[in-house]
Amino acid sequence: MPHMNSSNSLRNDALMLANQIVKQTGMSFGKAQKQAWATLKLTSLMHQKPVSFFYIKGDGTERFAIGHYGAAEPTPVNGKPTNSIVVRYFDTLANHWRSFRADRLIVC
Repeated sequence: MPHMNSSNSLRNDALMLANQIVKQTGMSFGKAQKQAWATLKLTSLMHQKPVSFFYIKGDGTERFAIGHYGAAEPTPVNGKPTNSIVVRYFDTLANHWRSFRADRLIVC
């Protein structure tokens, strides 16, 4: 079996996330791919430093956030199963964990 480099792994992660977005939301695959790549880029940056971004909350309003992982890794809340399109992040403005769905990340 050929050795996969990190770009292949990232591409596979993006395709898997895009497929989950399509499956769970009915979004077109092209738009889901754009959302998946933006989400992966955002989470990668949050591992390095605080990053500002916007997303649409469940009630339809827009939220501005500054997220960062630092040394912490997100964990499921109350033992609930994680939804594969849900992104947990540490909100540095509110000083606690929050989450958003990858399909609701505002991508320019």
